[in-house]
Amino acid sequence: GIGLEVLNDSGNLIYDNYIDPPTGHGSGGAIFFYDSNSKLINNTIRTNYAREGGALWFKLSSPDFHNNIIRGNEAATLEQQIFFDDDASDPNFYHNNIEGGKENFGFKYPEYTFTGAWVNNIDEDPKYEDNGNGLDYNLASDSPCIDAGTLDFTSEIPLEELDLLSNSRVFGQTIDIGAIESYIASPSNLIMSQNGSVLTLTWEIVSSAVSYKIYSSNEPYGTFILENT
Repeated sequence: GIGLEVLNDSGNLIYDNYIDPPTGHGSGGAIFFYDSNSKLINNTIRTNYAREGGALWFKLSSPDFHNNIIRGNEAATLEQQIFFDDDASDPNFYHNNIEGGKENFGFKYPEYTFTGAWVNNIDEDPKYEDNGNGLDYNLASDSPCIDAGTLDFTSEIPLEELDLLSNSRVFGQTIDIGAIESYIASPSNLIMSQNGSVLTLTWEIVSSAVSYKIYSSNEPYGTFILENT
């Protein structure tokens, strides 16, 4: 677990932590928030375990969450993902993928409520895959997390240029949800041959691609037109 006192934390993969001590809290398998108003941006939090709040545990804390995946965490007694120890904590959630949604938040007492911001969050399988880099947490090409994040936080915090794997942090139309941006390499060994008026293009297969887009232009610095998909 991590007790956060930092202001901002982004681009981390937090997984496989096991917190179940014989004494003490045993809470917040991934992050234990106490008197903290941090900003958590583009993290992937999964397969953590604690007695309370398998992923997150809050007390006197109202951090902001942008573009995080919080799924697959487990707790022995009180809620699998997120647990509130008091009624003063009201974190804000923007464009996250959270298993169970806010309906599955756990509270120490039934009269406690969640009144923080809840904006454009989803509860869907992120569709992880290992694309050959040794990690099981890459986003498949049909993941609902692709282009589903927000850049609203950049008015206060500069955008990280690179993701966890040192690829561009924004690859598609906008930022993805999670620590690893969906990235498809450009085709390599592109070869063009001409037979009369027919041009033929060949390239090496990109294993993670499901289709290709071919553009053309009569001028190298002109406007390119989509020819085929």
